[in-house]
Amino acid sequence: MFSDGRLKTAREHTFGDVTAIELGRGVFGRPYMTVFAYAAGGIAIDSGLPHQRAVAVEFFRRQRTHAIALTHYHEDHSGNAAAVSAATGSPVFGSAGTAGWMRQRFPIQLYRQMVWGAAEPIPLQPLPDVVAGDGVKLLPIATPGHSADHTVYLEPDRGWLFSGDLYVADRIKYFRAEQRLDQEIASLQRVLERDFDSVFCGHHPVAGGGKQRLRNKLDFLVNFSGQVRALAGRGLPPRAIARELKLRETWFVRIWTAGDVSLRNMIHAALVDSDKYHTPAAPNATD
Repeated sequence: MFSDGRLKTAREHTFGDVTAIELGRGVFGRPYMTVFAYAAGGIAIDSGLPHQRAVAVEFFRRQRTHAIALTHYHEDHSGNAAAVSAATGSPVFGSAGTAGWMRQRFPIQLYRQMVWGAAEPIPLQPLPDVVAGDGVKLLPIATPGHSADHTVYLEPDRGWLFSGDLYVADRIKYFRAEQRLDQEIASLQRVLERDFDSVFCGHHPVAGGGKQRLRNKLDFLVNFSGQVRALAGRGLPPRAIARELKLRETWFVRIWTAGDVSLRNMIHAALVDSDKYHTPAAPNATD
């Protein structure tokens, strides 16, 4: 474990043939949320947050990294890709959407700059059908929802799913403004058609029973969106829907992120997303 006072932490974890570096940086004390980047068969899956660049580079150098696969563009996952690539001579792979973001330095909100830091731009290689490593083959699966460019990587012979931010938790308290609830539901359904047991999540790895944890999240999101739609159909606005469902806004998060992360976003996502799973929202549903 590496610790810099109470502000930065880095821990290494081993899950059989998968190794991870857990990174975090606090602004007002201990990190509120840490981020995992993984190494398996010489492939780095995500690269960690820029404020922990030196630690991440040293970790992936020791893992004899020869390829980097990004799940999505968010800087806590992509932020050290350029530095790790330069240090190890590794190509960086990602979806076309991720490549578009990573082509140049993209703007981020103040809270993201303070907690994670800005990602360095780097040209990405197009995703092949298989990202091959030493005894490892990763199959990319498009999973938009958390972000439009989101991709997960399945190792079918090992039962591993490198899930980026598709999982995070069984129950979610808030959404980022860019998240799409209908897409996330469809992505979970798509991935659950595959066989796997371990979910190597970007924030909460599940070394066994991971498929059930993804089912739990899918059930939660489907039930949540159905309840929100039903209440909106009765004419309730988002604030009243939250009260009816006994849900409380995490005000520190909403204020700290200037509204980019909130329960309100999650309710709005249920109201504006595709009616494939829900009835139409009431026209007077306002916050």
